[in-house]
Amino acid sequence: MNQNMIVNNDYYEKGCNDVKELTKATKKKLEERGKAFEKINKLTLLVLVGLPGRGKSFIARKIENYMKWLCIPCKIFNVGKYRRKANEENKSSESLGSCEAGFFDTKNEAAVKLRNEVAMLCLRDALKWLESDKCPSIAHDNCYNARCSLNSNRAMAVFDATNSTDERRDSILKECARHEELGGKEIGVVFIESICNDKSILDENLLYKVQNSPDYIGVSVEEALKDIYERNRKYEERYETITNDSLSYIKIFDHSSKIHSNLIFGWFSKSIVPALSAWNVGQRPIFLCRAGLTGENENDDIRVKRCAGLNEGQGLQFRDALKSFIEEESFNFLSDTISFDKDGSCRGSNQIRKSLFKGNLFRNLTNNQDMAAHAPTKVMCSSRVLETINFKKDFSMFETLFNLNPLDKGEFTGLDMRDIKLKDSQWYCSFVKNPYFTRFPGGESYYDFIQRLDPCVIEMEEQLIPVLVISHLTVIQVLLSYFRNQPVQDCLSIKVPFNTVFKLVPTGGGVWLEEQIPLLE
Repeated sequence: MNQNMIVNNDYYEKGCNDVKELTKATKKKLEERGKAFEKINKLTLLVLVGLPGRGKSFIARKIENYMKWLCIPCKIFNVGKYRRKANEENKSSESLGSCEAGFFDTKNEAAVKLRNEVAMLCLRDALKWLESDKCPSIAHDNCYNARCSLNSNRAMAVFDATNSTDERRDSILKECARHEELGGKEIGVVFIESICNDKSILDENLLYKVQNSPDYIGVSVEEALKDIYERNRKYEERYETITNDSLSYIKIFDHSSKIHSNLIFGWFSKSIVPALSAWNVGQRPIFLCRAGLTGENENDDIRVKRCAGLNEGQGLQFRDALKSFIEEESFNFLSDTISFDKDGSCRGSNQIRKSLFKGNLFRNLTNNQDMAAHAPTKVMCSSRVLETINFKKDFSMFETLFNLNPLDKGEFTGLDMRDIKLKDSQWYCSFVKNPYFTRFPGGESYYDFIQRLDPCVIEMEEQLIPVLVISHLTVIQVLLSYFRNQPVQDCLSIKVPFNTVFKLVPTGGGVWLEEQIPLLE
């Protein structure tokens, strides 16, 4: 050690200032980390793992929607679709069985062969797609002040199947290696294993599956359940959880109550892992709306004044109507979720929500009107819309977030696209070619904007109680593109009227049902 170096003896407060020498063991671990980081942050094959009814397809759909919203090409390759097609083409062969449980019996050699063949066919299609021109809507030529290189080399294919044995997972890795040897691009592989140890959750999942799966069209629920449990048993006979720590993998337990990740770094660690933790099947509604009017009607053209207060007409009326609407909606959600005894204590099976509602919160509330005024709600708003909020802060969770401020148009602030086209036709042409990456002069691009809104989407998704988001036109447009599963490049065409609430309710399949509710005549 350098004798002139000043040694800090207070190690537990300030640490040691010796330069650490890299040992052989440390170098090995850093090399593993570096390889994983480099691979999984470019072209990625996301391999789902898990027994039937563990939510794999739900996870696949949520990932596909989320990636597309981030403008990263993503496509699901579901082996079940390939299997049903192949089975239909071979249905004349009695030895193959059908899509019933017997088809998944390892003793049914013909069925095993067919299942392996269709799985490899599906996998090869996924690898070919990762090599293709996947996102032609993003232009990269002649972009004006654009950040075009960030996502241009990223893409994700989701391989949706049980992949429940070490042998199958090894075959996937070997096929990816073979793909590279034949001249293909390097593709990172990440496994996502969904594990469910809670029988009540599993029973609910399997019931939902048989009610919606194409495998059970025209089959009674009783017969379908009998078959799916038998199919599940066939898989359990050979199921092997992931134990190889040289692989990049994420394990999800019991509806994301626990997450375990291994060799997950970079963009994956800051995007995919929080999203997987947030997504849930709770039925809480999410409400989106613009702030109340602050301007005046000028020749039937509503102009919103940035620094003005709510106007005396529709602005204040909407604020009061919004308060009554959210109180009623939150109370209805609360009533549907938990029942109450006369003393105000809550009854019901959902322990998570009971803890959020704090049981005795309603002990001193004697009527529905009082309870409606105090039903818990998560309120997220821009720092510029506080006057639109008129709720009791004692019982709602409020967050004022800079992230929810409108898109920064820089030099074009206050101008609509028609004005911008006249002011700077060159910039406007670039924006039309590439609306996602083209940055407003001195302001943001939609790429920047979505990175800013990303944490808000994750926070909205993870809630178990109703969520109200009050913000601005550009924010609501981008958020609606997420919930509608629409390309974010097209969000400018989304109509967001004033004095209107968008109500979004999740479905078991991972999509959202939307209702537009005008609060003023």
